[in-house]
Amino acid sequence: MGIQAYQVAFAEASSELRDIVEQFDKLRARKELVEKVVEALKPVAGFAGQVAVLAPQPAGSLPSHSPQGFESSLGSVPGIRPFLSSNANAN
Repeated sequence: MGIQAYQVAFAEASSELRDIVEQFDKLRARKELVEKVVEALKPVAGFAGQVAVLAPQPAGSLPSHSPQGFESSLGSVPGIRPFLSSNANAN
């Protein structure tokens, strides 16, 4: 398999990762909105003294979705390290 096949696979995986990150960000924003609605409705619904089942996670515990984090996780894939090194030199 030539380097071009790896480049195509890398480009497709990178594109898919960007799509996932975009969806993740939209879901996180939606989650925050729903949490605000739940908090606002607690007193009205009579749940003011109860603790929510799912506690929000601190921002630091969210997974990183930077390109560097993605590429470093690819480093554990057998045979991909030479491609990552040559691709970094190409940029």
